[in-house]
Amino acid sequence: MAILVTFALSSCGNNEPSRKPEEFLIRVDSISMPDSLSIGQVLQLGFYGTIGEDPCHQFKRFIIGKSVSGYTIKVIGEQTFPKGGACGEGAVIMEGRVLELPVTEAGTQIIEVENPGLNHVIRKELVVVP
Repeated sequence: MAILVTFALSSCGNNEPSRKPEEFLIRVDSISMPDSLSIGQVLQLGFYGTIGEDPCHQFKRFIIGKSVSGYTIKVIGEQTFPKGGACGEGAVIMEGRVLELPVTEAGTQIIEVENPGLNHVIRKELVVVP
């Protein structure tokens, strides 16, 4: 009986990570967005790409920078490291994950999505009418 209880208690910790999760910049293949909007509307961006090769890779958050000319966006993922290295199988993808941004200024807004690697940026223009 004591052996069974010891085994049950020791097996509960197997799902704990072997080291701390690490953040990484997700490679975005493409984004969907309208060509134009009016002030006061909400810009909806749809993101597409592969987050990682297995379920240990997940979407975590967007990092958004706002400037006079538009927005710069980084898509951040997180990789976990379970004990024993068992992550499961199958790539994790972004199938149009949505980010909504306010449209507050008229003119041409530049939307830039940063990707891993030097000068790997997706750049699109949004025309904002009054």
